[in-house]
Amino acid sequence: MMKLETGRSEYNITINTDVNTIEQIIQKFLSERKFSLIEDGGEKFYRAGSVLSGYKYFNYRINGNMLTIYAWLKGGFGEIKIEQTGMMNTSEGIIEYRNMLMTLFSTIEVANGPSANFDSQTGKPLNNGNQAIEEFKKSNLKSNETACEIGFWLSIIGIFLIFLGGSYGLIIYATNLILGIQGLKTKKKVKAIVTLVITVISILYVLITFKTMG
Repeated sequence: MMKLETGRSEYNITINTDVNTIEQIIQKFLSERKFSLIEDGGEKFYRAGSVLSGYKYFNYRINGNMLTIYAWLKGGFGEIKIEQTGMMNTSEGIIEYRNMLMTLFSTIEVANGPSANFDSQTGKPLNNGNQAIEEFKKSNLKSNETACEIGFWLSIIGIFLIFLGGSYGLIIYATNLILGIQGLKTKKKVKAIVTLVITVISILYVLITFKTMG
């Protein structure tokens, strides 16, 4: 049984550039994504979204040359990490937030530059400021590939559901479109395209059938 990971996802990044540059990047990201600074329970943090679409939560702190970013959602179980496992990692809210953070991390990575310090004897990096970002990228890629795989099989199931009634298939078509689009950014691009093609054809078939019946 898959367990829901509660709490906040935490990312630690060593800053190899001017701290003010990183501060400006984060503040620009928060402004463009409509995050507002709020206070709750004596703590200040950033929040974006609405009651209908759901809220995304964000906070960060810079201590010397160490940047720590916190990201989380909220649900019936309280605070929820955006790093989950299996099917739970492919929910629309988590995928959307992780892709949003990907833009921030990519910008920080460019500004941060390559690893700053190397061992003079071995040549190996002593402090890779972008390690957390690289790990996030790999995790996000794996999440999108899983979403693509799920979308592919749901699109196949959707074909059979059409024969039980178009409305049954429509239940999963919207999800397929989201999962298929995420898959376009991964190595499973072909499956993603097949998923989108099947889904679009299925939707058109249902619409034509409904129009004919009307």
